[in-house]
Amino acid sequence: MKKDTTKNTMVTSRLFIVFGLSALAMVAFMVLSNLLSKGTTLEAGFAMMSILFWAAVGLLAAAAAWLVVSIAKKVPMKRMYITAPAIFVMAAVFFLGVLLVRYTFPAGFRYVFVLIPLALVLYLIFSSYQPAFFTISIFMSGSAVVYYFTYRALTASQLAKFGRPMAIGFGVLVLLLSAAFEMAFRRRGRVLRLGRFRMLAERMDFFLFYLAALVVLIGLILTLIVGFQATFYMLFVLLALEFLYAIYYTVKLM
Repeated sequence: MKKDTTKNTMVTSRLFIVFGLSALAMVAFMVLSNLLSKGTTLEAGFAMMSILFWAAVGLLAAAAAWLVVSIAKKVPMKRMYITAPAIFVMAAVFFLGVLLVRYTFPAGFRYVFVLIPLALVLYLIFSSYQPAFFTISIFMSGSAVVYYFTYRALTASQLAKFGRPMAIGFGVLVLLLSAAFEMAFRRRGRVLRLGRFRMLAERMDFFLFYLAALVVLIGLILTLIVGFQATFYMLFVLLALEFLYAIYYTVKLM
């Protein structure tokens, strides 16, 4: 029996296009960073920043319009080399990157050079049709972002008073999210969906999500007790745990 490879070909093509366009965006940000780092090219750097800003605005507006039309007309996307949701997410990430550079210069470049690779990794997980891993990855990525800003708040004298309330608030959110997943899956027997993409698999390993939530909560408790040192090291703990999960779900695909 001949195997139908159309689906795999489409997924591969989408990944190639998304990664290729993202690489061009990274090059643009690298050129901009180089221009703004030298006094003799500052004027050209500011001009390029303005061009990138309006290009990002136009791209996001066009992508949003394409997404709305695709949803309204129920355009089938299974056999498309690139889809409206993928372009919209790319445009949103690019626009956010330009805003970060524009309003948090020069620190914005550090955020951008983390944001774009992170978005690509999440898109790769999304395209691998591993809904459980995608859900956990979104949760852990969001947790890492909160840990980072909590760390920055605790190490800045003018923001220190916001660090602990931020940790407590996120801890409550993690508990509520865990309870929501439990109710949605266990009691109602339903599967949360994002369009046709399942956010929770019917046979999802809930233990792995609860383990990640437990690690995040322990880190938040240590942050309240020890301080910013615990927050800093928890970033590496989350990275190591995400790597272990990646190995686990990769093996499941084999």
